[in-house]
Amino acid sequence: MKNSLFLLLLSSMAACSGGDRPAPFAPFLPPVATPSGVTEDPPGSAVHGQLVLGGPSHPPELIGCDARRCRVKSLSAEIVSRLRENPDRLLVFEPGATPADLATLRLFPQIRRLELSHLAITDLAFLGQARELVELRLGRTGLTDLAPLRVLTRLTHLVLFEVPFIDGAPLTALTELRMLDLSRCPKVRDFTFLGSLARLESLLLSGTAFADLSALASMTGLRELSLGQTQVPAENLDALAGLTHLEGLHLDGLSRLSGLSALAGLTRLQHLGLSSTAVRDLSVLARLAQLRSLKINATPVESLAPLAGSEHLHSLFMQDTKISDLSPLKGHQALRWLYASRTPVANLSALAGLGLTTLDLGGTRVRNLGALSSCRQLERLFVGRTAVSDLAPLSGLPLQYLDLSYTRVSRLGALATSMNLKSVSVAYTAVKDLSPLAGLPSLEMLDITGVTPARPEILLGMAALKKLVFTDGVLDAAVRKSLADKGVELVVVPSTQAIDSNK
Repeated sequence: MKNSLFLLLLSSMAACSGGDRPAPFAPFLPPVATPSGVTEDPPGSAVHGQLVLGGPSHPPELIGCDARRCRVKSLSAEIVSRLRENPDRLLVFEPGATPADLATLRLFPQIRRLELSHLAITDLAFLGQARELVELRLGRTGLTDLAPLRVLTRLTHLVLFEVPFIDGAPLTALTELRMLDLSRCPKVRDFTFLGSLARLESLLLSGTAFADLSALASMTGLRELSLGQTQVPAENLDALAGLTHLEGLHLDGLSRLSGLSALAGLTRLQHLGLSSTAVRDLSVLARLAQLRSLKINATPVESLAPLAGSEHLHSLFMQDTKISDLSPLKGHQALRWLYASRTPVANLSALAGLGLTTLDLGGTRVRNLGALSSCRQLERLFVGRTAVSDLAPLSGLPLQYLDLSYTRVSRLGALATSMNLKSVSVAYTAVKDLSPLAGLPSLEMLDITGVTPARPEILLGMAALKKLVFTDGVLDAAVRKSLADKGVELVVVPSTQAIDSNK
């Protein structure tokens, strides 16, 4: 089953990602300054509500609450009284909320931060009294008319991700906006309203029909700009040269983009996305001394030489490129994330001693992991579909997630002291003995698809195990029952899908 690795990656990515939807790349630009009077992390409090008022379709219920947000199905007077204790938390209505549920917002006109994503909203009239709102998220709704937003003049943060509205003119009244996300709003054709939003610091336009870069010329205060998969003329980005305060620039998906000369003067840039473009030469980046994260996935880039002096580089995404030489990264002590899967990389010596926490080498030419023995902060390592066979260099590392699928690994002894391991895949390897994993107190997920363990009963001693992926027929009924009785989720791969690991 070829998606066994996918299961592992889902588990690991969920553990290391944040937010409600994937960012263009991570880390991107930190949030813009919090509006005056808004506490970023107000103290949390346990809240529960039971009163049913206003006729909602769901009994008022507080699903969960922490320092940043509270999730509800609908509101009641009692819930609102608790929410008022920390009114600056983001209030999130659960998917499935109906107009009747949303109408209960009338009980809380002082609300300041609200999310109504994944809802079939077509009318915002119910927000008429919420004049204190400073943050509003309306991602993936059916909203077509933005007129009711005109009265929300205190808004500083507005998200309209995947909203099918056509006319953005009502947004001209929102002159206090600092952040505007219009990503994947393909029906908007006229962007002249942006000229009224002089205070914008973050503007996300990816996946829209935006084409006129001159409309951004006056937005010299922009710190974050996303233009990926738009209709901007990638052959000429000169209009960006004046946006000298930019710290984050996302150009991913501009397939005709090849030259970066317009970026030479953007010396404050920290985060740059160039994936799925025609960029081949990174020389301009040598001038960007503050660069912290770079995405060049699926580009024709062959050399990292211009990054040799990028001492602040924290994250590098270079998957599906022709880059084979990592030597320009030697000594980059700030580097934490390196994604180099499906590249011709073979030699890891340049990574010795770095503070990497995440390293993806899946589908590369790597055979020897020796250089990683001195990467004492490494937590996530993906070497699936490589010729790796010896795990000795990994002994003693603080690994939490490890993918060894489709490798030449046959012995796991080096992992016996990896007490932090949470997820391991040895799918389609020659591993027979699972005993080195038996004493790992944190191991929650194990993928042994295509593997026939010599002593399956060892699995019963894995106290923390929550999920096991295996091929049908390799575990007898007694072992399977015992695992199920312990609450382990069993994912059975039909034997007809299993393949010989040596093929």
